[in-house]
Amino acid sequence: MISEFNVTSDNFSNTLTEEVKEDGLKFLHLKFHSDKPEIPSKFSLQFFVPCIDLYSLWSPLTETPRVISPEGFWVNEQSGIAHGAPVLSMLSKSGQNRITVAVSDVKIASAIKLRLYEDRKSILADIQLFTEITNPIIDYEVVIRIDERNIRYETSLYEVSKWWENEYKPCSVPDYAKMPMFSTWYNYHQRLNDEELLKQCIMAAEYGMKTIIIDDGWQTDDNRGGYAYCGDWNVCRTKIRDMRKLVDSIHKIGMKVMLWFSVPFVGKYSENFKKFEGKYLNKPGECGILDPRFPECRKFTVELYKNAALNWNLDGLKLDFIDSFKLTEYSSRDYGSMDYISLEDAVEAFLKEINTELKTLNPDFLIEFRQKYIGPAVRQVGNMLRVNDCPCSSEQNKTGITDIRFLAGNTAVHSDMIMWNNSDTVESAAYQMISTIYGVPQISVRLDEITEEQRKMLKFYLDFWVKNRETLLEGKLTAENPENGYSLIKSELDGRAVITAYAKNDVDISDFTSGSIINASGRDYIIVLADRKMRFTAYDCMGNVVLSDVLNGGILKLFVPKCGILCFNEREN
Repeated sequence: MISEFNVTSDNFSNTLTEEVKEDGLKFLHLKFHSDKPEIPSKFSLQFFVPCIDLYSLWSPLTETPRVISPEGFWVNEQSGIAHGAPVLSMLSKSGQNRITVAVSDVKIASAIKLRLYEDRKSILADIQLFTEITNPIIDYEVVIRIDERNIRYETSLYEVSKWWENEYKPCSVPDYAKMPMFSTWYNYHQRLNDEELLKQCIMAAEYGMKTIIIDDGWQTDDNRGGYAYCGDWNVCRTKIRDMRKLVDSIHKIGMKVMLWFSVPFVGKYSENFKKFEGKYLNKPGECGILDPRFPECRKFTVELYKNAALNWNLDGLKLDFIDSFKLTEYSSRDYGSMDYISLEDAVEAFLKEINTELKTLNPDFLIEFRQKYIGPAVRQVGNMLRVNDCPCSSEQNKTGITDIRFLAGNTAVHSDMIMWNNSDTVESAAYQMISTIYGVPQISVRLDEITEEQRKMLKFYLDFWVKNRETLLEGKLTAENPENGYSLIKSELDGRAVITAYAKNDVDISDFTSGSIINASGRDYIIVLADRKMRFTAYDCMGNVVLSDVLNGGILKLFVPKCGILCFNEREN
């Protein structure tokens, strides 16, 4: 058990109080004080963790290495209100928790750093607070949660998420936030057209997609990318002649409509650019980043979103780039014109104001945020959290969904938009779908251009997903080998399981009465360990039955095509 802690706080005094909840679980209460307002510079709590049964690491963002680095190299898990979450785990080879560290204040810029000391056979853990420029303070309190219990690492993370919810209450999640969606981004980028969108929605509805996300491009006739034209947010009439008419037409199909906005950006070519001079966090180049500490910046944006939702009858917004809110040397110090001195408090207030206005119009209004801003403060206002952009990267989509799920509670976790090359095999396209199976799928292919085999695959997998949605999204999720991108993932609910074999294709189903095994192993078979007689039915990735039999328990090698599904059920014998 860790018992020695070192606290540093420069010219702030500090006190540390330990609270032991149970054997292996303690809370460190830290208080800092200055006699006058001062800018804090990296408060730090350090302690050593012996390298005993430590195999790998888990962190909210995959950019952090998940292995123990050699001496001289730091693991550096950074977080803030719009970046990650302040938690990190060290675990055993079998996936047992060895230590999970979490910070109560999820808004300030912080870091959990690890460094191996070879001579001590131990890892130095350094929890740093206020790692970026902030405002002067006098008093500050924070709690560090340290869990050394011998439990599954997923369980420890689920408990951290619940702990945060005591302070940061998540917003409600409507049911349709957890239904498949169609996105325009990868298949169109900025080259949008209202007639084409309506045509795609008609087809998407037939596949069971319930919402379209109209991404970047609707607000400008410039298709070169970038954000120089953001900030006015007027509909480009050469692309969408009448936004309200388009939305109403999509509603008649039975789909909902979300619209993309880049939250902080005001482009240099926008009419609003000069209006906010002196109120940008950065030195504007292509665009300025609005400073939410100024009430007029927040009011402008909140009213913009409210009017868009009201006038165009929108069902949701995709709000992008809130991780751009950062203080720089160019940020204003005109504190007398601000109603928040703390940028973190201003961002939180800004997001809550957006949420309040939009939920007043519609309690079930959808608000999507994406990695890296997926932490507890963001869950207060966003009911959809999406994996960071990873086009054609099934591995990153799989890992991102799983990472977010461990901390997201009931918030809807969405895949990054699923795409593939139409000339690829149907199995390769299916792997893109399989890698997102434990999140809500967002599809971004032109549905009239994919092959007939790919259409059958997409329909089969979306139907399977909807049928098993409760187990997939509400079940207990466990995932083996996070250091290897998760070799086997399982979600179980009421005796039923959906198990996906990614790198590991031997699966024990003895604990379940029914379920499905998805074969993403790259092999054409699954090794099943069953303790009783079961009915097995195997499908290829297009839904064709390739095996149907009742087999006794034992170690079974069953033919399941690549990217196919093996269903089992003891009640149909």
